[in-house]
Amino acid sequence: MLILLILALATPAQPQQADVRALARDAALAWNEGRLAEAGAHAAQAYDGLAATNCLGTPDGARLAFMAAIAAKAGQIEEPHGYFFWAASRLDRVARGLDGQQRRIARDYAIEPGLSPGLDPRFARSPFLHTPRPRRARGCEAVLPELNAASASHQAGILFARTRNPSNRYAVVRPVYAYPDSLRDMAAQIEGTYDMQGVARHNMIIHFKFTPCLFVQDDRGVRSELCPEGVSAP
Repeated sequence: MLILLILALATPAQPQQADVRALARDAALAWNEGRLAEAGAHAAQAYDGLAATNCLGTPDGARLAFMAAIAAKAGQIEEPHGYFFWAASRLDRVARGLDGQQRRIARDYAIEPGLSPGLDPRFARSPFLHTPRPRRARGCEAVLPELNAASASHQAGILFARTRNPSNRYAVVRPVYAYPDSLRDMAAQIEGTYDMQGVARHNMIIHFKFTPCLFVQDDRGVRSELCPEGVSAP
């Protein structure tokens, strides 16, 4: 009996379906209201909860992984975006859940296991370690409310766009995906500004982080901020 008690105390409590549902609800609410850091943190926790209840292979699993990836790529949570984009793409293949734009971003920004040592801890404690080819989960109830990325205000956001960057000057910026959706309107303003990091000179999908504004610089090296309408520079 003593041994059983010790084992029970040493074993982490498994998330209940109600806990996962509450986390997913909080993630969706924060996502819909433009609170990306909270959305990403709750999404990552709900994702782990679904994995513990064997219901990760669902559309909700793909969406939660994508939300966590977006928040991580925007620098809002301490999670590996490469893993979560990879997980979102993997889960979307078997259960769907992502739209065409999200699917493209997840595929392009995913990092495969073993390619980045920094991701190894996340991969090691993921369900994919033992089930590298997951199947769609059956008999699982939906836990994630409807998502809406059209929030008028945001604390942080990210725009993914296809563009060419010769000599650090953006040519044409074509939005692919944005969170929130309103950041798509910033593409025309980004065109012609200069990138401080020097992006490759061929057409590719790159990202622009708004926190809540985007830092840019001109040809003289003068830095400035591009702020969406209604957003003031911090």
